[in-house]
Amino acid sequence: MIVKNIMTKKPIAMTPNDKLKKVLHVLAENEISGCPVVSRDKRVLGVITQTDILKLIDVHSKIQRSGTDLFSLVLAAIRSEHYDDLKKTIKKVLEMKIKDFMEKKVVTIDTNEDIYTAAKLMNKHDIDRLPVTENDKLVGIVTRWDMIRALEKIK
Repeated sequence: MIVKNIMTKKPIAMTPNDKLKKVLHVLAENEISGCPVVSRDKRVLGVITQTDILKLIDVHSKIQRSGTDLFSLVLAAIRSEHYDDLKKTIKKVLEMKIKDFMEKKVVTIDTNEDIYTAAKLMNKHDIDRLPVTENDKLVGIVTRWDMIRALEKIK
């Protein structure tokens, strides 16, 4: 069985200049945990996931890294008891473009690869979704759930 047969066609995708508040809305509205980030011509530039968003707001790990930037310290302040005083800061964070925190190292798969290759890639890279490309352009997405449903149908 090939990826083309199990993928979701016309996947939800974001652009690098979309803002965090839009991503949050799209993920919640569609009950998905992530999606590809594409250029105007549908080339895959990255992936944005719940994990990327949680890393963005995970102040403790950022503060412990060397070279802590001002933004990390601002996020630490957001978690403080002075939350109401920081609504302006939160609004600024929601205006951040996803190109600043999306995962840029993307693993993709071609439409004609078999599902076993897709499963191997997902396991090797510990990812939940693979953007599916044809001629280097996004045409679908295959997720772990798609794989499980496909395997269940094999008799």
